[in-house]
Amino acid sequence: MAFKLNETIILQTPQGTTYPLHTPPARTVLQDEGLGMPPIEYVTDRAPFQNGATLRTFYLAPRVIQLVVMHNFCSRQEYWEGRNTLINILRPMSYPSPPPPNTLIYNMGRGRRRALQVHIESGPGFTPKDGWQEWSFTEALRFIA
Repeated sequence: MAFKLNETIILQTPQGTTYPLHTPPARTVLQDEGLGMPPIEYVTDRAPFQNGATLRTFYLAPRVIQLVVMHNFCSRQEYWEGRNTLINILRPMSYPSPPPPNTLIYNMGRGRRRALQVHIESGPGFTPKDGWQEWSFTEALRFIA
């Protein structure tokens, strides 16, 4: 999905701290996944001599959302500060158990907005990709909604 300049993606902590994930050119979501329909689990019954199954109800299963985010900085000091800020926003250990969810907010322009309650599943690992990038990093953030 290609995001437009007037669109933003913000991660909000339970305490109300916001962290923009998509505010080009400093931070850009390069790829997103899992923003469509959540997986559906159906509950059905079958009886002897019945052709097929009877649908009783359904449940929405947890949705996996993955964002590949690129952060650009202007100096080495900003790079390290940016890494620490991102880790501190995502860190679940700073909350009581079980941790309350963060909110992933999509501002899609024209007053349209979507918010999902998420928990971080993995990332960032800060693994070097394609060699050394002195003042930027590109990381996949994987959330469970």
